Amino acid sequence: ILSHNERELFIKKILVNNINLIAYKELDKPIHAAAKIRYRQNEAKAIITQVDQDNLLIEFDEAQRAPAIGQAAVIYDLQDSSLVIGGGTIYKILKN
Repeated sequence: ILSHNERELFIKKILVNNINLIAYKELDKPIHAAAKIRYRQNEAKAIITQVDQDNLLIEFDEAQRAPAIGQAAVIYDLQDSSLVIGGGTIYKILKN
């Protein structure tokens, strides 16, 4: 992704669909968790909200560089990063 303004690449909110929740049947309220949008990236703290049956809103505490539509987003437990809560596919980038 190219940008004249590097700051435009940093995003705090993404929408994820095709979700697969492993640790929960559904999220009836927002949860604090960690999320990754790249394999080699460290987990980043975020608030995860289930918008509807197949969509999650991920709001990162700190903006993440260049999330892209089609990338996987994986959600982990904050206390135990080996515990996968679920994940899905990024389908929309919400500008800050």
